[in-house]
Amino acid sequence: MKYSGAAIIEAIHKGTDRDLLKFLYKTVLPRVTRYVLKNNGNSEDAFDIFQDAVVAFHRYVKENKFREEGNPETFIFCICRNLWINKIRREKKQVRMPDGYERYEDDARSALEGIITEERAVIIRTILSKLGKKCEELLKMSIYDDMSLKEICLRMGFTSEDAVKTQKYKCKQKLIGFIKEHDGLIEGIKQN
Repeated sequence: MKYSGAAIIEAIHKGTDRDLLKFLYKTVLPRVTRYVLKNNGNSEDAFDIFQDAVVAFHRYVKENKFREEGNPETFIFCICRNLWINKIRREKKQVRMPDGYERYEDDARSALEGIITEERAVIIRTILSKLGKKCEELLKMSIYDDMSLKEICLRMGFTSEDAVKTQKYKCKQKLIGFIKEHDGLIEGIKQN
């Protein structure tokens, strides 16, 4: 049986999550174990990481931070992957690269940094998407594309550069408010 986000939230809030936990152990733990084994870990490491991730996920649901439309299996696996990457980083282990690649520590570090950077980008894109289309577009143009107020004004159809500046300020305030409400996201960025 596959659980929807809504069913998981309900089961955890009601305390009827025993079958859910069995389901997660059956579906997610083997995937986590394969990942950890491929990256210099063992089955015990995988089990420990998985346990920590399930506890974090449970807390996340209890704090109403997990959305019903979310995929719990993917979410827990991502937590596991982040925990394992952080553990590797702390212990300075080398990430196993596919056959045919050189296995130097610098290569492993570069690969890890690429993964971490991508995970940060996903978190940032998620945050921006929650601000509304106009704010998301304006902040992307301003921050990522480093466009001038004049360019943004022309591209987005604002009446003046002052209007762009005002809207940019409002969007930044909205972003700050969202981050304050969802401090777990910013912790995800800092940890990576």
